Amino acid sequence: MLMRTMQKSRQIKIVKWLFIIALVFVFGLFGIWGLGLSALWMSVWEWVINVFLAFMLLVWSYLLMSRRVFKILSAYVLIVFLAVLPVFAVYQTTTYQNVAGSLRSSKEIDYFRSALGRSYNYTELIQWENSVLSWNSSSSMIFYTDPIEIYESHQARCGGYAILYAELCISQGYQCRIVVSIFGDHA
Repeated sequence: MLMRTMQKSRQIKIVKWLFIIALVFVFGLFGIWGLGLSALWMSVWEWVINVFLAFMLLVWSYLLMSRRVFKILSAYVLIVFLAVLPVFAVYQTTTYQNVAGSLRSSKEIDYFRSALGRSYNYTELIQWENSVLSWNSSSSMIFYTDPIEIYESHQARCGGYAILYAELCISQGYQCRIVVSIFGDHA
């Protein structure tokens, strides 16, 4: 009888540790994918919902496990966050550096001079851009970095508006820069 109780106790401990390992693994994947890599394509509200779900999962896990394991899980979450943040920064920086380098191509300058048809000032360029683009906050929207593709799709978010406006300014002979956030498509 004592042997069975010890065996059952050991099985419970193994199941508990397997559950904790699975929980940490799922939480890590969720942290990297749900709050990290896919955040580049999701809207702000989807990200807020994911953060709320992560918080709820953390609270739920606190109720099910010891404080020591909870502290380990919390440290793991912090490490995942600190590991994913530089990935965002590098991705966004390289993406927009490549975009900025391609804005001065003669093909795009000629294309937008032709599309505009006449000379515009800064304000008129913003008005023209707003007349041809519509705001799209859908997470399924394709994010274009080429100004011609942005113009032809007739929809954009922050970064798309900034890229197209910069190209329009350059096509009119104005100096222009794109300033972006490393936290997604915000310019």
